[in-house]
Amino acid sequence: HLFDGLPRPQDIEHFLQKRCAEAGLRLLYLPMDLEADECWGLTRPDTVNLLMGLIQEGLVDVILAGPPCSTFSRARHRPGGPPPVRSRAQPWGFINLPAAQRRRVDEANLLALAAMCMAETLHQCGGCYIVEHPEDPGEEFPSLWSTPEMLGMLQRTGAVSCNFDQCAWGGIARKPTTIAGALDELSALADTRCPGVSHT
Repeated sequence: HLFDGLPRPQDIEHFLQKRCAEAGLRLLYLPMDLEADECWGLTRPDTVNLLMGLIQEGLVDVILAGPPCSTFSRARHRPGGPPPVRSRAQPWGFINLPAAQRRRVDEANLLALAAMCMAETLHQCGGCYIVEHPEDPGEEFPSLWSTPEMLGMLQRTGAVSCNFDQCAWGGIARKPTTIAGALDELSALADTRCPGVSHT
């Protein structure tokens, strides 16, 4: 699981291990995140090469990936929020960003592209993937889903994309989200929206 974060109660690993145990399946779940170990940084060529090698050797069945989204956030385009660093026309970052913002955007770009590359390679090797990122807000706002790189990867792998609100599945905030992948029954999540409760 790329960009998994630190272990937390009832996270995705918890539920996957539970379901696999119920089905009598053995699951080797490998969480990969800088918060857990700096060696999992996907901006490091040696780490990406190692993971690509494991994929090409047939040692990986499924990749879950939720690349960092803070530099794509719609909140950056609201008054009082952090400054925008991307736009619909320049989804990989404005050309003349200050150095610190440029570094942050470049890092986020590398992480997203590495995740896409590994997902497509796994698909070519017979495996499955799921990519998760905020739903495309449309209009002038940037979105990873609208980039030619993502659109091309989804088309080449025959992926299905589904939009839903996280609160409809127990999340504490609405957080409109898209997941995409070439997995059976992924469309079961499609268009499950906020039930109308208030959020903190």
